[in-house]
Amino acid sequence: MPFEDVDLGICRGRRFPGEPDRAAVILPGAAYPPTAPLLWFTREVFSAHGWTVVEIHDLYPGDGDPARWATERLQAAREAAGADRTAVVAKSLSTLVAPYAVDEELPGVWLTPLLGTPEVGDALRRSTVPTLVVGSPDDQTWDRAVAARLHRADVFQVTGADHALQVPGDPRRSLEILAEVADRVERFVQRLDR
Repeated sequence: MPFEDVDLGICRGRRFPGEPDRAAVILPGAAYPPTAPLLWFTREVFSAHGWTVVEIHDLYPGDGDPARWATERLQAAREAAGADRTAVVAKSLSTLVAPYAVDEELPGVWLTPLLGTPEVGDALRRSTVPTLVVGSPDDQTWDRAVAARLHRADVFQVTGADHALQVPGDPRRSLEILAEVADRVERFVQRLDR
C-alpha cells in the first residue's frame, strides 16, 4: 500500500491516503511500533474501508508525562490529516490518551489498554461514541472489573494471551488471535461507516 512520510512537527509519521473526510490515527505502544502485527492489520482494515490513516512513528522516550506525549501526537496527526471525522487506534501506553479522545468524542480502538490506570478506565466507561476495547485477562495491565463496567463499549477479551495478544510458544494460536482481532476491528469500522 502506498504511503508518504510526513513531518508532524513533534515526530515522524506515515500517511496512507484514503478518503479525505475521514482519518484513523494509529498511536504505538511504548515498545510496540505501528509496524507490529496488531497495529499493522488494524491499519489494513481501515485502509480497506477507504479511510486515510496516519501512523505515529515515534516511541515514548521513557521520561516526561506519557499521557501528554500521546495526546500531543494525536493532536498533530489529526491536524495533518485534516479530516472531518477522526478515529483513534491506541496500543498500551498510548491508551493514556483516552481522556482527551473521549472528551473530543473520537471513536476508538483500544488495544491492550491500561485499564488499571483510573484515567483510562474512567474515560472509556464514559465514552458515548463507538468504542472497541481489546485485551487479555492474562495480561497484567488488564483489569477484569473495569472491563466488566464498560457497558457501552464492545469489549473483546482473549484468554491465554500476553500484552502483545500473542501466546508465547504457540504461533498458530497467536495468528488466530490476530485474525479474531482483525474481525472485531472490521465490525467496528463497518459500524463507523454506517
